[in-house]
Amino acid sequence: RPVERPNNEIVIRGPQEAFNEILRTCTAQIRKRLKDEDLIVEDITVGIVSKTTCSMLYIKDVANEKLVDETRRRLENINVEYMLDSGALEQLIEDDSIFPSPQAISTERPDFVSEMLSNGRVAIVVSGSPVVLVVPVTAFDLMHSAEDLYIRYPYVNLLRYIRYAAL
Repeated sequence: RPVERPNNEIVIRGPQEAFNEILRTCTAQIRKRLKDEDLIVEDITVGIVSKTTCSMLYIKDVANEKLVDETRRRLENINVEYMLDSGALEQLIEDDSIFPSPQAISTERPDFVSEMLSNGRVAIVVSGSPVVLVVPVTAFDLMHSAEDLYIRYPYVNLLRYIRYAAL
């Protein structure tokens, strides 16, 4: 499947590209936006039988080393036979499955992942899944829309205020 428009996170202004199921295409889309020599892509194999390749992305000296080490540890300690999707991976790496709020952001937008990486987050790309996970997530991130990057700051603040009031 080629690179297409996002299905779930549609924006009026901004890039009209979404991830697809090919791991190297996904990481290339992120590299296309983040032309940083310190962008690190580490491949980790998950799944005893499936041997699914997952890529952990972060920017060296921007992301907290403890966060990177903890993410790497969680990925390496997953003990399942098959890893087929990022949704299953998200459940396996989260702290507590009873916690009502998400502990990772799942997105199909390379521009949003690039923004999060530049803010010190870690992204996890799963081969065969068009959705990328970004950890950790904060309450502010959950009130963020993909459109926010492309709208003037005063209007974004108004929209966020409305989102908080609606919550």
